[in-house]
Amino acid sequence: GLQEQVTNGKEWFGIGIEPSSKAMIGSQQVPYIYEDRVSEETVVSAMCEMYEMKPQKREKLGKLGRKHVEDNYNFESYQDGWVKILDKIHQEHGSWSGRKKYTPWKLSKLN
Repeated sequence: GLQEQVTNGKEWFGIGIEPSSKAMIGSQQVPYIYEDRVSEETVVSAMCEMYEMKPQKREKLGKLGRKHVEDNYNFESYQDGWVKILDKIHQEHGSWSGRKKYTPWKLSKLN
């Protein structure tokens, strides 16, 4: 699953639940899609842990999670990242009219 839902690698803003099993449900066109499954016991345990947590700690987790989303998923970051990716592609592969390492196909009519 998406680990970043509860941690950024340094701070935690939720309770992580390890999958009890994983299934690969990809296809030839889109390989390696994993579907995580969690056990009932693990989910109940995490919910109880959150319920029994002191309000101050829950509030801290919420604020850390909100800050993470605001810092990493705001429109400006998305826009800047998108531009950087497109610039990198253009530098490495060229534009439509001057693509690097690309030979266009030519169709010829056979009589």
